[in-house]
Amino acid sequence: MNVLKRNTLGRTGLEVSELCLGTLTMSYLQAGIPPESTEPVFQKALAMGIDFFDTAHRYRTDEHVRLGLGQRLADVTIATKISAATIEEAEPQLAETFTGLGRQTVEIMLMHQVESADAFEARRPVLDRLLELKRDGRIRAVGFSTHTIAGCEAALANADRIDVLMPVINRRGLGIADGSLSRQSEVLAEVHRAGVGIYAMKPLAGGLLRKEAVEALNFVRGLEFVDSVCVGVKTVQEVELNAAIFSDGQLEISRQALDEAAHRDRRVFVNFMCKRCGACAERCDQGAMTMGGQRAEVDPKRCILCGYCAEVCPQFAIRVI
Repeated sequence: MNVLKRNTLGRTGLEVSELCLGTLTMSYLQAGIPPESTEPVFQKALAMGIDFFDTAHRYRTDEHVRLGLGQRLADVTIATKISAATIEEAEPQLAETFTGLGRQTVEIMLMHQVESADAFEARRPVLDRLLELKRDGRIRAVGFSTHTIAGCEAALANADRIDVLMPVINRRGLGIADGSLSRQSEVLAEVHRAGVGIYAMKPLAGGLLRKEAVEALNFVRGLEFVDSVCVGVKTVQEVELNAAIFSDGQLEISRQALDEAAHRDRRVFVNFMCKRCGACAERCDQGAMTMGGQRAEVDPKRCILCGYCAEVCPQFAIRVI
């Protein structure tokens, strides 16, 4: 039952569902769901009218998307991200992305986590490569994701070079590493007026706002500069719940599902294999990881449950559970 609103992403010409399905939560960084087990989730999303899906080379969820969508793989809009800082790193990541998705073309290809103007300039060769692929018809739109206002300002300064921006946005301003929600909103409004499509991440702050999910999601939906909202899911029930919230009353919101989601505890767990090397603390841009007496420790007031600390742990001692 397709009851979801559709919007065009800036000047890209890409019309997408207002609700974008994110795959970080099902990745090895978080729930660790096997790719072959995700078909019911993706098929339910399609049935509810979701046709916009977000993945990333870092998440290792391209296979989840390919297997989950099955015969509908060519009918949807896929946004993905590469973390490459150089051309040498970009080429294998791009090849693995196209192969993993089982596609010759991808609608949206972003640089993952560009947090400042300097970072944007440093990765300009990677952007140039993406623009080359865009000219060749293998990519429809390019841009980057960011967790900072400085990154949003870099997007504004380069609005003629990028098509899409994926920033952190939520009603509490959680996860914005360098300023306030009000300032970020001012910048993003200008970015959108410049023609850049914006799809928001972390509307629930990685689950920290799960007890106010309806209000939190509707807050981001109500921002004029947001074209689509990316929400991570891992179960059919979560797809149904989010679709109901986005349906503006056309679908009934299950109070039971809402209560279960609100009371489901989520946290970063560090096990006994931690060697206190400090890689997680260095990687965390929220300042949430510190070295305790026996293992790394997490400040729950700062952590946004992104799981990126787990990615860099050489001992595989960290998981979001």
